[in-house]
Amino acid sequence: MTGDQCLAVYQEIVTVGFRPRSRSKKVRSVFCVTCGASLGLGPTPDGQFNINVWDMLKDILKKNPEILAAAQFHLENPGAQLRPMPGSVTDKTLTTGMLKVPALPEAS
Repeated sequence: MTGDQCLAVYQEIVTVGFRPRSRSKKVRSVFCVTCGASLGLGPTPDGQFNINVWDMLKDILKKNPEILAAAQFHLENPGAQLRPMPGSVTDKTLTTGMLKVPALPEAS
């Protein structure tokens, strides 16, 4: 977890009218701030699942104007570092260089 700004959409299927109630595993889709804002402000997509996600994106953009401000910042400064959430720690695997020693010994 890097703490970078993003929008996460969780989807789950739950049975209704069946006993016992069953639930699918949750699926998480992650959008960068700029893509999420662009999708939420764009035209209505085709397909019910796409419309549901679009409605959720529109709703969260209305509730939190900081998302649009972050998207605008990323559009104006494409090379800028992402602003992590306060207190988050950078994922070390994202900044690690090449391995200095082969990970597996070569077979002779």
